[in-house]
Amino acid sequence: MSSDGFELDPDTGRPQQVAGYRIEGVAGRGGMGVVYRAQHVHLGRTVALKLLNPELAASDEFRERFIREARAAAELEHPNIVPVYDAGEIDGRLYLAMKFIEGIDLAHLLDEETRLSADRTMPLMEQLADALDAAHKNGLIHRDVKPANALLEGERLYLTDFGLTRRVDSTRPLTATGRAVGTAAYLAPEQIRGEPLDRRVDVYALGCVIYQCLAGQPPYLRDTDMLIMWAHVGAEPPSLATVQPELPGAVDRVIKKALAKSREDRYDSCGELVHEMKRALNPSGPMDMPSQQYHTQGAPERLPKVLLVTADPGTSLTVEAALQRSRLTLSQAADAATATERATNEPPDVVLLDTNMEDGGALRLVEALRANEATRRTKVVLLTNPHARLDMSRLAPMVDDYLSYPFPPLQLFNTLREHIPEAFGESRWH
Repeated sequence: MSSDGFELDPDTGRPQQVAGYRIEGVAGRGGMGVVYRAQHVHLGRTVALKLLNPELAASDEFRERFIREARAAAELEHPNIVPVYDAGEIDGRLYLAMKFIEGIDLAHLLDEETRLSADRTMPLMEQLADALDAAHKNGLIHRDVKPANALLEGERLYLTDFGLTRRVDSTRPLTATGRAVGTAAYLAPEQIRGEPLDRRVDVYALGCVIYQCLAGQPPYLRDTDMLIMWAHVGAEPPSLATVQPELPGAVDRVIKKALAKSREDRYDSCGELVHEMKRALNPSGPMDMPSQQYHTQGAPERLPKVLLVTADPGTSLTVEAALQRSRLTLSQAADAATATERATNEPPDVVLLDTNMEDGGALRLVEALRANEATRRTKVVLLTNPHARLDMSRLAPMVDDYLSYPFPPLQLFNTLREHIPEAFGESRWH
């Protein structure tokens, strides 16, 4: 037995079982504790089990806030927020059980690639902003938005670690490569000053993350966390366009507002920040309105129509990213009944059918399309999830193509171009 009451594995020295979860291995380590891959003993569900360092539970205020906010996070249902299954305290240790995400975090991706292109950055940031805005609407502030808390599973981004603000060690140095470590790189001035916080602390941190993705470094590079914090409080936001000259100068206006010292001068929401950054990166491009029609010289008289059937914002973002350079009319429906009605009234050229809907919904919709003379020739592309319960033996003869999650925008773009080439002219995706 260890000093904190857990039974230890004699070979690995790890806890064998915690709060009904059987430990399978270490998934990661951080400043606040260790994350284990574990399995619920009775349910057989694999989870990410985070055990916080024992000294954190010594603070009554931290312990009560942690349990309260972790349980509030468990009530959030959003495709870009890691589901929280359980939280509590056992034998003097705080723990948090979450969905186990197969993939890497954004911090590791940036370590590997240094910086990301705008085309790759913004779809990820849209998902992150959507998750944060959803949390804010439910009264939750993250307070620790950073690349390490953005998990990537293919093209899907998940935000994790609600309520787990990290204490900043003012003496911790930079890494050997000059990139800041820890939360200090993303702290809003009001966090450093110890002032009351609202959702705009997350807007500030998101601005720092966007800057790092595009520039290959966080906005304030200094030798210690203390100097980084001083810069957050007193230094002017650095120029992104200067660090990466190929970016348009308009991005600096967005960064300046996102990293404003006074929260009243920042964007009101994370979604607004991402929207403005997309406009700055591509001022002559189409507005990110799903139903926007984009006319170019020589465009066909009738614009092809695509109907997206999904209730998943993450899927919508991926589809919209894929269609930014197409001449298409895009409409959406969240269920099979609505989609059938829209398809009957205005027959689409292609239906993108997300199979993550109620049991039987996908099959009923495709059967309705094939039974209607007006939609019999409509192309159907299934967006399939390996966990979806589908009778593919009945669906397969009626669909034209399928993509499996996670599918990148380029793959969807090329799939649609094969089925409706008239909607795609010269494109940067070539």
